Amino acid sequence: MKKLTLIRHGKSSWDDPSLSDWERPLKNRGKKDVLLIGYKLKEEKIIPDKIISSSAKRAYDSAKRIAECLKYPESKIAITDDIYLAGIPQLVQLIQNLKDKWKHVFLFGHNPYFTELPNLYGKNKILNLPTTGVYQISFKCDKWADISLDNGENTYFLTPKQLK
Repeated sequence: MKKLTLIRHGKSSWDDPSLSDWERPLKNRGKKDVLLIGYKLKEEKIIPDKIISSSAKRAYDSAKRIAECLKYPESKIAITDDIYLAGIPQLVQLIQNLKDKWKHVFLFGHNPYFTELPNLYGKNKILNLPTTGVYQISFKCDKWADISLDNGENTYFLTPKQLK
């Protein structure tokens, strides 16, 4: 069994129009929501073997904050440009190339593809993965390369609004 937990970055700030999309930081609400989700994941013992984050500032900051809540070492977070602006084919390739020793992987990234990917693999469709939303898919296989449309199912869904 492989578990993939998709986490969309926290709410980002648009306060500084000189920043590129990639550079946008978390706004205060985003920081609070990320901690809220992080501590809920810790409480429910949803702990990854590996955390991989988009290189965009808001995604990586979200990953660092949740990792801290889970006592996951920041130094072990993998950062990749392959998630930022990746389409479904690129995300699927990234997932299928994960190391098989990792049973549970957290991916931090962006919409629209962090909504589309759960709808591709999960049985429970969603309209939108909101900021700081969490969607977990469990795959009935032992190798990441073997994930398919037929062996994935949604096993966890959480949004900050559910906790407020």
